[in-house]
Amino acid sequence: AVTMPAVQILCEWKNMLWGARSTANPDTFFYSPTQAPDEYDSLATFPIKARGQTITGLSSYFSQLTVGTDNETHSISGSTAGYTYPAYVFDQQHISHEIGCSSHRSIIECNSRLYWWYNNMIAEYRGTGVTKVSYSVDVTLDLADKTKLDYIVGALFQKKNQLWWTYKRTAGSVNDRILRYDYINGAFLLTEGLDTPLLLRTFSSSIEYLLSVDA
Repeated sequence: AVTMPAVQILCEWKNMLWGARSTANPDTFFYSPTQAPDEYDSLATFPIKARGQTITGLSSYFSQLTVGTDNETHSISGSTAGYTYPAYVFDQQHISHEIGCSSHRSIIECNSRLYWWYNNMIAEYRGTGVTKVSYSVDVTLDLADKTKLDYIVGALFQKKNQLWWTYKRTAGSVNDRILRYDYINGAFLLTEGLDTPLLLRTFSSSIEYLLSVDA
């Protein structure tokens, strides 16, 4: 049986499994049939037109598949109805030449928007354009280790109306800082004194928790 190439990024969109960022084809998607994530055809590929840049983030967003690359943002739309796999029809729309995505793990959906980390900024996507929302914490974000941005992790903490990101400082050896964003008031909140926080959103007895695990 043919299997999907080994990829670093997986995402569900339109009841299909999408994979991206393989070693041989870092700018290409691979996709399964609808409702059959364990099946794959070697012709089910979709090279993104991003001038050879690596795909660095994927997220399902309403009817779009939002795509971040090294320095750009794109969206994919299309339909599988009336088409036979792997000959599905997809369209690519360019969103931004100025803002990409540094970490697939940093992408958070909340308040009908997407947020993610790119270089030394937090980006906000509303479906048609990407903007920087982190001007007030430029100095703080600039302390993040630029060689380890791919390891940044984000999570939604809905009961506090906050988004949390854990990152590694230039002088650190592991993710040891958390940046919090109040998405209702548009305010960033800094947190000190946490060791190796890896965020996991979970529920117990209908109560929402964010777990910080010492890994």
